[in-house]
Amino acid sequence: MDRLTTAPNTSQTFTTTTA
Repeated sequence: MDRLTTAPNTSQTFTTTTA
């Protein structure tokens, strides 16, 4: 979940963190 907050601009990071 930390990566999502660290890079909210990256959609790929959001998907990866969610998955």
